[in-house]
Amino acid sequence: MGTGCRIFLFDDNGSLQRLSMARLDRLLRFDRGESLPHFGGKRVRFARVFLETAERQILAITQIDYFLLSFDAKGRINRKDWERGMHLGLELLPPLPMINTPSKSWMLGIGLPRGVMNTSSSGGRVGKKRGQSWLPYSANEAVLLRKEEPWGL
Repeated sequence: MGTGCRIFLFDDNGSLQRLSMARLDRLLRFDRGESLPHFGGKRVRFARVFLETAERQILAITQIDYFLLSFDAKGRINRKDWERGMHLGLELLPPLPMINTPSKSWMLGIGLPRGVMNTSSSGGRVGKKRGQSWLPYSANEAVLLRKEEPWGL
């Protein structure tokens, strides 16, 4: 038995398209040679589906995560929006503890960019801002949950 991960995106008309993990990886590394030109200038709904498989057959869906990605005019992931989302996600984490040593106090998070940790009066917790996430329509989720869908293991 194994575990698999599939990435799907939803078009403007609600149709489902599969995206390979390799292609998504290149998009997220901002590879200049990779783009999805038909999504240029749009925010696209994605679903990441984790599966249990045996002998290349899908046994169960263990988890489905939904997210949005913004594309620039050329069909590449909008780097500014992506980095802003990563910073907001890091702000949701609890503050890192300090380690006291005889000579200095060192923070465990050395290497994090300045300003990543939120020092606001909200205690470091930042809620999702409007338009940053989406919930699927029941019809979209029904398409994902159909086992006869040709997902191509």
